[in-house]
Amino acid sequence: MSTIKLGNLADWRVLEGKSLAFRAPPFDAGKPRKVRIDLNSEYGCNWYILAGKEERFLAVIPAGLQTLEFVFEGDFNIMPVRPDECEIQYWTSEGEEYWTEGDGETFSTIYERQPRNEALEYIMFQASQNQLRRDKAHAAELEAMRAEIGAINERQSRIHGEQVEEREERKPGTGQKRPANAAGLVQRKAGETGGKNGSDGDPDDIDPRQVPGSDEDAG
Repeated sequence: MSTIKLGNLADWRVLEGKSLAFRAPPFDAGKPRKVRIDLNSEYGCNWYILAGKEERFLAVIPAGLQTLEFVFEGDFNIMPVRPDECEIQYWTSEGEEYWTEGDGETFSTIYERQPRNEALEYIMFQASQNQLRRDKAHAAELEAMRAEIGAINERQSRIHGEQVEEREERKPGTGQKRPANAAGLVQRKAGETGGKNGSDGDPDDIDPRQVPGSDEDAG
């Protein structure tokens, strides 16, 4: 056994004229929309759609409780071909009002902000002033640190942070540096060698290899 659900019978309307008129809502004019119609007919009928001057066949809807759905745009009418004694009831959401005008009565109240306590206002002001002073002191400390780091970087060289030192430049190919008292040492060696070898102690007769710090000794 099947159950036929009609819902609230007050929502069903009887088709009095020859056709049903559908008007596009202002916010959706010119756009295709889905149309749904619930029909409860005593007899089966052929339905046609009228859009302007154009008439076209829509569907054959049998007797009983049926639902018709289609997509169309703009204003149109649908018309059944039925016997005179055939009663057709219909229900659709087309043309229903989505809002209503009220009578002016409202149940909401506007919230009015209450004034704060004066003592609380003073505490909040002092807190904001303290925060500003702390921010200024912190900014001054950062600036001093940046200046100190910049001064340290200026005193250092660009290579590994070492300080610049003056180094003695040597001429290429000079060999080992000769000591300052080399002349006196040559004279002493010359005297000693002359006494041993029987010479008169001429410095030209001295073997250079015996003089420490000479070029041959360095080689």
